[in-house]
Amino acid sequence: MTYLLLLADGFEEIEALGTADLLRRAGLDVTLCAINRGPDAGGTVVRGAHGVRVMADVSLADINPDGYDAIILPGGMTGTQNLAADDRVIELLRKADADGRCIAAICAAPAIVLQTAGVIHGRKVTGYPADPLIDRIRETYTGDEVTIDGTLITAAGPGSFKAFAAAIITAAKGDAHTAQVLGEALMA
Repeated sequence: MTYLLLLADGFEEIEALGTADLLRRAGLDVTLCAINRGPDAGGTVVRGAHGVRVMADVSLADINPDGYDAIILPGGMTGTQNLAADDRVIELLRKADADGRCIAAICAAPAIVLQTAGVIHGRKVTGYPADPLIDRIRETYTGDEVTIDGTLITAAGPGSFKAFAAAIITAAKGDAHTAQVLGEALMA
């Protein structure tokens, strides 16, 4: 399976990089994709919410959006607002959802990006446990650390990145492989 992890300025670093690290340790093909606008459009350097600069593998303009089995969205308030404001991202999510591909979102991403894209469709979700974010998804909000509903995987926030990554790995390779990866990373 191939995974596209979207990074917009203001992304939550631990959610994006911790998740990408664990997925790659699991042998999954993860592409970090920069979503830049304005003067940085087409560039691959993205600034995280806490000032960490990351060089993504590709820019959104350079990918085949149908070439990925799953889309991953980290949180970070500014990052998720930037993702939700990008029509290309919203269309990518709508198409992935319509195609039955996996969408995984953590922290503010379910309430901000998935809600904007309209891909929640009454499915159970979780996310960062604060108003006004919860108000956007209250009808389907579980309050759990991780919620899986069909092809949709959501998680609560920064401290949930390990459980979030574990859910994605388990969906791809099963419980035993997930346990092995977490054990080798001393996270079991």
